Amino acid sequence: MKRLCLLFLIVLMTLALCGCGEKDENAGLYHCVEVRSGEEPLDLADSVLNLDQGGYGELTIRGELGAIRWTREGSELRVDVNGQVLAGTIENGLVSLEIPDNITLIYAREDRAESYLAERAAKREQQALLQAEWNGDWYGWWRIENAEGELADTWYDLCARFRSEEDGSVSLLLWDEDQSAAEPMGWVQLRPQEDGSAVAEDGYFWFMPLEEGAWTLSSAEGELTLQGRHSGEGQQFDFTLCLRPWGEIWPQDSQRPYYYEMWYLPLIEAGEPMPDQMDVTDPLAPLPEESEED
Repeated sequence: MKRLCLLFLIVLMTLALCGCGEKDENAGLYHCVEVRSGEEPLDLADSVLNLDQGGYGELTIRGELGAIRWTREGSELRVDVNGQVLAGTIENGLVSLEIPDNITLIYAREDRAESYLAERAAKREQQALLQAEWNGDWYGWWRIENAEGELADTWYDLCARFRSEEDGSVSLLLWDEDQSAAEPMGWVQLRPQEDGSAVAEDGYFWFMPLEEGAWTLSSAEGELTLQGRHSGEGQQFDFTLCLRPWGEIWPQDSQRPYYYEMWYLPLIEAGEPMPDQMDVTDPLAPLPEESEED
């Protein structure tokens, strides 16, 4: 009898321990709130990801329901759908899931979906404002410093052309007095950020491709600036870009481009648009002396 009671107690304790297993706070019902794809936009708003406790669940895409097994290690997520493993991340009520054809699905748990959509709408509004603010022609200068290789420390006048893209990004074309819009020295695809800056996603500069995130363009008081380090083709140098909208008079206390008075002012006073090539014949401009404040 005692052995029977002891066995009964062991069974009860085992069941109690099983019932008190640690729950995963990431479990829940997730709704698709964004689709990221390099191709045409996809309508997968009806996609639902259900992550049950215990590593089971369901994934619904285009009305088709499939059973899944899911595991996670930290923020890394693995979803097994009928033997096909999809990799992703899960954190703070958001799931990013990679599916075939280079498509990323973003899911938000029910308690996060509304706030995520509101944040995304605000971000898109900010991107649209920056696109409208930057779209058009800009003029300024760019400076080479600490050059290694054939180039010397110097500076050039610079033309830039921003164009808004349908995906929310901005393309930037760059050329100085030695190039033209048809044969530019740089083309960069920028993604506007909520803080008023923009980060490079793709492009090239001075004969070399740009890595994603290599450039960050900042804006302050109507002036766009960018600083960085260029390496490639046996040449290395630090550089600074400074731009203002075409047609704008530069402040007296600002560092104006070299050809500002002899080339730029006559054109804007005549109401001319920014040309696709600078018609300047002066020799290479030496770097201006730094002011005492610098």
